[in-house]
Amino acid sequence: MVMGIINDGVIYKPTLVKEVRDPNGRVIWKNKKVVYKVIKAPPEYFAIVKEAMKDVVRSGTGVLANSPMAEIAGKTGTAQVAAISARRKTYPII
Repeated sequence: MVMGIINDGVIYKPTLVKEVRDPNGRVIWKNKKVVYKVIKAPPEYFAIVKEAMKDVVRSGTGVLANSPMAEIAGKTGTAQVAAISARRKTYPII
């Protein structure tokens, strides 16, 4: 899902090798991106989530991952689990 957020809704098939180079550094084979799935949502949704993930590292629970060398984003915790268990207490499933 993080790949989909970063790529504004496009999730590519995961690969292990980007390219292969010969001893002189020339690319002799390059992996092609294959779209696995597209998340259909307005671009502003992705922008909001990206900014929130940056804030986690800038000033939130992931602040120890912050670095002056690169902009880092992250996701910590399992808020969805807390929300589900709170909802069950309020609205029992029958």
